Amino acid sequence: DAIGLVDNLDDVFGVNNFRVIAPPELLSAPNGFVVNTAYTGTSANSVLLNGQGLLAPQDSLTLQFTVQVDDTQASGNGLFFNQAEVKAAAGNLPTVEDLSGVGLDTDVDTDEPTPIRFNPVINLSGFVFEDVSADTLQSHDGVMQLSEPGIAAQELAISSLATGEVLARAVTDGSGFWSVDINAAFAGERIQIALVDHAGYQFISESTTSATGVVSDGITEITLTSNSGGQQIDFGLIRQPVLMVDRSTTAQPGESVLFFHEYTAPTHGAVFFTFETQSGNAQRTELFVDTDCDQQLEASDQLINAPVAVTPNQTVCLLAQVDVPSTAVAGDVRGLELTANLQVDDSSATGHGVQISRQNTDIVRALVEAAGRLVLSKSVSNISAGEAALTQNTALPGDILEYTINYVNEGGGPIRDLVINDQAPAFTLIDSGSASCVSVPIALSCIPEVQGDAIRWDFTGALPAGARGSVSYRITVN
Repeated sequence: DAIGLVDNLDDVFGVNNFRVIAPPELLSAPNGFVVNTAYTGTSANSVLLNGQGLLAPQDSLTLQFTVQVDDTQASGNGLFFNQAEVKAAAGNLPTVEDLSGVGLDTDVDTDEPTPIRFNPVINLSGFVFEDVSADTLQSHDGVMQLSEPGIAAQELAISSLATGEVLARAVTDGSGFWSVDINAAFAGERIQIALVDHAGYQFISESTTSATGVVSDGITEITLTSNSGGQQIDFGLIRQPVLMVDRSTTAQPGESVLFFHEYTAPTHGAVFFTFETQSGNAQRTELFVDTDCDQQLEASDQLINAPVAVTPNQTVCLLAQVDVPSTAVAGDVRGLELTANLQVDDSSATGHGVQISRQNTDIVRALVEAAGRLVLSKSVSNISAGEAALTQNTALPGDILEYTINYVNEGGGPIRDLVINDQAPAFTLIDSGSASCVSVPIALSCIPEVQGDAIRWDFTGALPAGARGSVSYRITVN
């Protein structure tokens, strides 16, 4: 009668090194027993049963509760010993008591404490995300906003700075989240968390709570402690800018030629464009913003003589104008390099210092022989609808369209270094296997190449005067 049960966990795990995460509950017991559901296991609240209830001969009582050990620095090196104590009155006899033994077999009374052994770990976690917002003050700051998406399939390596040993690896999930457990034996050591797989991206920021050294190197260092698990370790990235594409052409001495390029910015910043002669004799060059992207130099197009401010996903169309010297001789080749150097905005003042450079190369070959003149025509047919080729048509989602580009040299001389470029319309997908050199004159060879929504055909050899051919590809409407 008057059964009392005590389990003091301060003596087991140490003060403040644990917490009860599921309160005590009776699994089986005769009527009359009430368990202390406010039990915390501390010295001040270690009573589970407070001297009530009656157990008849052969009766038993079973209760359970769950404890989480939070501090892996608790003495014991992962091995702890727990023992509960029960006291009760037995009629008019003196109070009886017993210490718990190992297991739940009441036919065995060893009074040996129950060993609790586990391999303590420290959890590290965080996000890899695209640190680009509409607001410059919330971009590149290492703080993940709701509008900033996580980046999947990014690999991280966690290493000991003392030995260089890789302690664990993690890969981000679809939301950009990563998590890894480190053996608590490494507590107190300096460790390095490095983002090792970032293809297509540039480091830009780290969590303000864990940033060390350069914030744009994809590496941070911390001292591993039991509290490290509450520290979110994030890495911010930006996508790489895109500059398209290398160009080449022929021209007569004294002629002016235009090269069209497109630059797509991944985030806020300023782009410094330069267009300079890399080989051959010096020649006059100028670079313009093609305001309406129509590949024609017009009065509204702006000469670039200062950095161009850009925002996320903005496309800047460019026209590079080259004047071929009147003294050029047949076969003269001039190479020109277009450079776009993006200085990424740092309104959040992290000091990231990120600059990303991209280059295209344009080539002009001088002619003094009769000039070739390339004429292109393009048609499209709806394969799904069985329509004939037209200059324009309509389509439904899922329809397959086939584009054909006819080329002909209507000039008096050959055309060399022929490259045909095209771009699929928005909301369509190129069937990369459909790119074809349909008809090629015997003096030429042709190789198609698909990159995203862009497609090009590179020709080797010369297209004679009057010769013609065609290329084609297919797209599917989204």
